[in-house]
Amino acid sequence: TDKFKKQKKEFKGLLKEIDTEMLKFQRTEDLTSRKQIFMQLELRVNQAEKTKRRFENEYDVLDAGDQAEYANKRQILLRQYEAKRKDYFKIEDTVKAQDNRNGLFDSQNNKNEELRKEARGKHLGNVEKLHGQNNQLGGIHRVAIETEQTAANTYTKLTEQGVKIHGAIDTVEEINPILQDSKSQFKECLEKNAAINLFFIC
Repeated sequence: TDKFKKQKKEFKGLLKEIDTEMLKFQRTEDLTSRKQIFMQLELRVNQAEKTKRRFENEYDVLDAGDQAEYANKRQILLRQYEAKRKDYFKIEDTVKAQDNRNGLFDSQNNKNEELRKEARGKHLGNVEKLHGQNNQLGGIHRVAIETEQTAANTYTKLTEQGVKIHGAIDTVEEINPILQDSKSQFKECLEKNAAINLFFIC
């Protein structure tokens, strides 16, 4: 009888501890804290299951009179235990569902991170392409500036040469009347000399 009473007391105490852990779980919203409470609850339920078997064994070895005396209390404790086990399984399903959601969330986070890395890689590639295009445009711009400078220098030289040519033409135009006048004078001299020579000959 004493052993039965001891097991009954231990079993009843574990049922109270299970109630306490369940109440903590219901009042807690933080997921991490809930997981820790569930682990304690799971431990208490497993202990209660072992104690229940010892409690039942001690009841079976009682004499008929003692069994009749404790039969009602035994049934009450067993019904309480089964009810708490059902509540425990509901909580277990809640925790597993939350773990699955977290797993999906983590998986989605990993996919999102992969997409972000891919987008960053494409972005960096586009930036490098833009830098390359900018360098090409810079080279084209430099060539254009050099071409423009060469054209300007050529125009300046041509302008200078044009001025020189115009100067030479003007000089020729100025010299030409003088030459014509010299030719006329020389011709006149030749004609006079010829007349003088003819006079002496005659």
